[in-house]
Parts: sequence; C-alpha cells; structure tokens
Amino acid sequence: MAVGHAKVILFGEHAVVHGQPALAAALDVAVRATHRAGPDLHVQLDDLTFYPDDGTRLGEALAALLEALNASETGAVRLSSTIPPGAGLGSSAAMAVALARHWAPDAGLPAVLGAARKWECVFHSNPSGVDHTTSAMGGVLRFQRGADPEFQAVSIRPLPLVIAQVEAGADTGRMVDGVRDRLRRRPGPLTAALTLLGACTREALPALVEGDIDAVGELMDVAHGGLAAIGVSTASLDRACHIARAAGAKGAKLTGAGGGGCVIAACQPQQQAEVAQALEAAGALRVLVTQAGVPSP
Repeated sequence: MAVGHAKVILFGEHAVVHGQPALAAALDVAVRATHRAGPDLHVQLDDLTFYPDDGTRLGEALAALLEALNASETGAVRLSSTIPPGAGLGSSAAMAVALARHWAPDAGLPAVLGAARKWECVFHSNPSGVDHTTSAMGGVLRFQRGADPEFQAVSIRPLPLVIAQVEAGADTGRMVDGVRDRLRRRPGPLTAALTLLGACTREALPALVEGDIDAVGELMDVAHGGLAAIGVSTASLDRACHIARAAGAKGAKLTGAGGGGCVIAACQPQQQAEVAQALEAAGALRVLVTQAGVPSP
C-alpha cells in the first residue's frame, strides 16, 4: 500500500507571499493506493474511474504522472481516502503522491516529488509545491518563497488538532490579490500585520518541536488576529475560533486562503472530542479530529 498524506498550513498563510516564512504539516488522514490485477491501466476512487488521457483533467494528470515516472504497468489502482474533499487539505496532491509511490516504489523522494508536481500542474498552472512536498515528506515543513521555494523538514511530536470546515472556501487568487491591494493602500499597518504573522511562525517552530501545545495555541490566537487584520477572516471563521476556545482548545485560527474554509484548533488530546462536538453543534460543515506533523511512511 502506498500513502500520500493530507496537509494543513499551521502558520504563515498570506505572509509567505510577502517574504515571511510559513509552516505546513502532514496530517494523519491520507490517500492510500492498492493494486488490482486487470488488462488496462486505470484508477478507481469510490465510484469514479479514470484512465490516462481519457479527456478529463484527472486523466490528463494521470498521464503526466506516468510519463514523469516512465511507468508502463497495467492493472487497476484503487484509491481510498480519509481526506475530506474540497476542504483545502491537499487531497489532490495526496492522490498524486500515493500513485507515484505505487508505480515507483523504489524511486527516491526527488522522483516522487517531480511526478507529483507534474500532476499538480494540470490543476494549478504554477503550484507552490507546498501540498505535494508536505504530503511526501511528512512532519512539518518550514517554507519560504523565492525563485526556488525553500523547504526545511522539521521533526515534531504530532500536534493534536481539530479541523472544522465552517463555510465554502474562497478563491485563493482573489484573496491573495485582496491582501496585495490593501497593502498598497495601507502599507504601514498591513506590513506590520504581515511581520506579526512571520513572528508567529518563527516562535511557533520551537514550541512545536518541544510539544508545547499551550504556546502553539496562544500563537494561533495571535496569528488569527493578524489574519483578521489583513482582511481574510470572516464572521463565521471568527465565531468558530471562539467556539473552539470556549470548548477547551488552547488556541484556534483560520487556515489557508481565508474568506471561508477551515479553522484549526490546537488541543490537548483529551479535549479534542469536546471541541469537535462543540463545532459540530454550531453547524460546521465537517469536523476532523486529527494529528499534524505525522512522519512520512
């Protein structure tokens, strides 16, 4: 069985676009690929079946991945996934990593990353690389944008999280453009807020390594304030963070582009169920009890 993990942005979203570092973590939910004998090559995911170059984007992505691996095997591959789709947790990249590992089990990490990037390019013309790199490498990645994005692997004790999707997500490009426009209009306050988000990332890293959930939670609260200040939070995201904290979470923040989507809450393990129940009772679209920073298989 070959595995590709989901991912979540812990700290630094939006600020990373403006030169600050960010932290992404692999989750313990994943896509798993298993082989089934058969006369032709195709992939099955639930009731969906796709073939290389079958006229769909999934088929195009599959053909690109196989070409990058120089793979020519036949037979069906069955994918099973515990990653909620459409929640900004990198389900597409996890599929790519699982399939690359399935067809090239002895390939090194660079080959897996290269094939997964070819897959991701079909869906995102110029992907940042965060999703598939985190999925394949596991743990926590500190990353910084540049001509060549810099990824630094960090080993941590898995962080107990509750993730709640509270509303539909907004378009990432539109949210990034909105922050850029506000930065042009109000450079002083916006630069200060982005610097604050970078400081949260830097302070969170040693707290994660030490397993200090209280400190991580406190920094999540500060970071959410910074994200609200740059205009990417919503009333629903703010409310979900307050509900998670009131139910016992050590801290909570939005994750990803904002404008909707998910919040993450850092919890002691014994608090996760109560926090999840509170978010479900408040009407979250889906709630996931998970761990962040799990190692790659």
